Amino acid sequence: MSMGVSGNFSPYDIIAFVQQHTEKYASMVKAEMQSAEDRSQLVREIADLSADLEDSKNRGDWTKAKQSLVAFMDKHPETWGGGSMDMIDTFCNLKAWSEGGAIVPGTYTRTTYDDATTWNSSFHSEWSTSSGVDAASAQSNMQAWIQRLNDWKDKVSGDDKIGMMTLQSDADRMKNLYEEGSNLVAKLNQIASTIIGNIGRG
Repeated sequence: MSMGVSGNFSPYDIIAFVQQHTEKYASMVKAEMQSAEDRSQLVREIADLSADLEDSKNRGDWTKAKQSLVAFMDKHPETWGGGSMDMIDTFCNLKAWSEGGAIVPGTYTRTTYDDATTWNSSFHSEWSTSSGVDAASAQSNMQAWIQRLNDWKDKVSGDDKIGMMTLQSDADRMKNLYEEGSNLVAKLNQIASTIIGNIGRG
C-alpha cells in the first residue's frame, strides 16, 4: 500500500487515517492469533484422542475408548449429531461393545437435533444388540475411526499453516502502513517548517 503526499492532507488527517487502519489490522491480527491458538489446541486434543483410541483398540478396552470419546465430544460441537465431524455412530458402537454386545446390522436408527446444546441431546438412537463382541471386527472399525481422526488433524494443521501466513501478511501490512504514515507526517512537518522559515526570511 502506498500513500502520496497531497496538499489536501494535514498531519492530523494522516494520523487519523493510519490509526483507523492500523486498528483494523490489529483487530484482524488479534483474531487470527486466537484462531491459531484454537487450532493448535484442537490438533493436540485430536492427537490425544487418537492415541487413547489406539491404546484401547490394542487392549480391547471399549469402556476406556468410550470415556475418551465422550470427554472429547463434550468440548467439540462439531462431533455432535449432524456436525461436520459427527462421532455419534462411533459412540453408539463403543457403548454396545462396552456393554458386552454389538449392534445388529440393519437395526440401527438415528435422529439428530440441530438445536442441541450438549452432545448427548444432539441425537436419539435405537438398535438391537447381539451377545458378544467380535474383537477383530471391532478393532478394524476402531482403526478406521482413528484414521478419520488423523485425517482431520492433518487438515487442521494445514489450515493452521494458511492461517499463520495470513497472520504474517496482516502484521506486515499494519507495520508498513504505520511506517508510511509516519514518513508522510515527517515530510509534511518538514515542508511546513520550510514554509514557515521562508516566511520569516521574507
